[in-house]
Amino acid sequence: MADYRFENINVSFGTDVIYKNFSIEFEKNRITTILGRSGCGKTTLLNYIMKDILRYKNLSCVFQEEILVKWLTVYENIELVLKNKGLSKTEKNEIIIKNLRLVNLNGYEKYYPSSLSGGMKQRVNIARAASYPADLLFMDEPFKSIDIINKEEIIGKLKQEIRSHNQTAVMVSHDLDEAINFSENIIFISGKKRKKIKKFSVNKYISKEMLIKYI
Repeated sequence: MADYRFENINVSFGTDVIYKNFSIEFEKNRITTILGRSGCGKTTLLNYIMKDILRYKNLSCVFQEEILVKWLTVYENIELVLKNKGLSKTEKNEIIIKNLRLVNLNGYEKYYPSSLSGGMKQRVNIARAASYPADLLFMDEPFKSIDIINKEEIIGKLKQEIRSHNQTAVMVSHDLDEAINFSENIIFISGKKRKKIKKFSVNKYISKEMLIKYI
């Protein structure tokens, strides 16, 4: 199967050129993390690609910001992405409960966002994204507000879920440990006006010490 390749990416803010004639490729049915120094344009790149993909592909997203409807319960927030999908009430319920378990929030179905911590809200965002039947999953710093114990467990379970559905996932992160534990490929972006990329396949020989010099 063909990979996802994006070419001739040009992004500017006023006179500030972020990307010029830039190209990047993601392996299909694999998990890729984009890493780089703060301000190198990781999130900008992800947003650009998402807008391009939405024209022809099913896409599910997890953003840095909390995007929950405050007057809907946790259950109802997740249910939003399952509307008009031809699913029965029982099927919807099974999907929602399954993905609340994935993020360790089973029992919180009737809670409203106002009663949740920031990390819990982000876990609802992840559960909602996992519930949507998409070919691609794009995530911008999805785990940064989640406590370490839940984060490690969710990373393992979400990785298994993505693989079981043969999805292609792309994550932006600043955390090397997170990238190594979650990803199958890591792409480092460096430079300002002239962007450079370096790609690694994650395997048992890859270590944080080997990769840290690229951050």
